[in-house]
Amino acid sequence: MTQRIRHVFHLYHPAVILLYAVSVLGLTMSTLQPVYLAISVVTAVIYGRYLIGWQHFRKILLFAAIPALMIALVNPLFSSGGATILFYLGRFSVTREAIFYGLAAGAMLLAVLLWFACWQKLINQEKFMYLFGRVFPTLALMLSMIFRLLPVTRSKALQISYARKAALPQVSGVRQRLKRQAAAISILMSWTMEDSIETADTMRARGYGTGRRTSYQIFSWHTRDTVMAVCLLLLLLADVRGVWLHVFQYYPRLDGDLTAWPQLALYPVHAVLLGLPLILEAWEAIRWK
Repeated sequence: MTQRIRHVFHLYHPAVILLYAVSVLGLTMSTLQPVYLAISVVTAVIYGRYLIGWQHFRKILLFAAIPALMIALVNPLFSSGGATILFYLGRFSVTREAIFYGLAAGAMLLAVLLWFACWQKLINQEKFMYLFGRVFPTLALMLSMIFRLLPVTRSKALQISYARKAALPQVSGVRQRLKRQAAAISILMSWTMEDSIETADTMRARGYGTGRRTSYQIFSWHTRDTVMAVCLLLLLLADVRGVWLHVFQYYPRLDGDLTAWPQLALYPVHAVLLGLPLILEAWEAIRWK
């Protein structure tokens, strides 16, 4: 799937996008209810694939799935809680409750990592500085530079790797490969430090820190932003009620009715809140078809 340059949700005010991102991450990290976690994971995969593009998102998905799978596998071995013992591994008792809790914890970690990947795409450096530059100018600048450093360093590492592969012959020994990797890392570190010195000189030349910081605001608040913010807040209030009033218990026994009527009525609210940008994209596609 090809990556789109512009999305409908990007047209809204950064504060609205921040409200959505914080709501989604907060709700995902505050519950281990199985249905809510399943909705969050599925929505994050669909939206991440649409927002980032499948070629890049599948790498993110694989990276996020590894620690989630490790938690799901390791938790039953080290958590002896639970009343339903299934079998023993040496002196460790594996319980049904520990297995389900590990699966839930792994699913929550997977969903959080995927939503953070979407966050990085939704709130770029420009929007981040607009939102936090006036309130926390130093912290906002530092975080924006850190966020920029990661992709830039990866790009430099790829350039170094491609250049050395083209200029140097291939080697087969492990020792020779390690020496080449060490040399490549040394080049990358030198290049990064040189860029840091140039950045500091540029900031000093532009008068950073000599006076009150000013900014050019390119974002303005419109009626659609008010409507979207109200919709998000209403959905958030309803969703918080569902998350906090219907708790699923894993220990000492699995306890929680996932099909009770009030709970069934709030599942669509959670899905609509998380999938709101996708709904906007679908509505826009229908309008212009």
